[in-house]
Amino acid sequence: MTAMIQAKSLSKWFGEVVAVNNLDLDIEEKITGLLGPNGAGKSTFIKLALGLYAPSRGDVRLFGDKPRNNLKVLRRIGYCPETDNFFESATGYEFVYHLNRYWGMGRKQARIAAENACELTHMTSRMHDPIETYSKGMRQRIKIAQALSANPELLFLDEPMNGLDPRGRDEMYVLIQALADAGMMVVVSSHI
Repeated sequence: MTAMIQAKSLSKWFGEVVAVNNLDLDIEEKITGLLGPNGAGKSTFIKLALGLYAPSRGDVRLFGDKPRNNLKVLRRIGYCPETDNFFESATGYEFVYHLNRYWGMGRKQARIAAENACELTHMTSRMHDPIETYSKGMRQRIKIAQALSANPELLFLDEPMNGLDPRGRDEMYVLIQALADAGMMVVVSSHI
């Protein structure tokens, strides 16, 4: 059986900076943590796996295929980036809904998926509030809702605990375990 994520001699450098160096790995576990300090290459690896960066050398494959510019692979993946990119006056629901529409869902499917994802991340009571009123933790949860809304097989969470209080972190651990128990593979990058 082929691992869901495979890297062979994977390297990425930015000028003189080596972000990932000659990485070989197979990821088959339901939950995998990429742990290390800032600058260790965790986010760079995720962006290579998502096809957002082209490798400087080597190869990365998801589901046996290269991800870069490959919609067949990318449609099976959810991604919660470390950084925020919101229209501040939009509501959390609108953020998730419109990205679902952009991804190709019909109106009804996008609405149901957005509502379900907001419920999973404990954002239902605030999903119709403007994002500009959200705390850091709420912003994190609405980004995760967006990543979950298409029901991916593989989910990348880049620093998902940032901004979460202890209760929010406990809820996130429970959510990640529940997703894995339901059959989703989750890759979590964290320095926590």
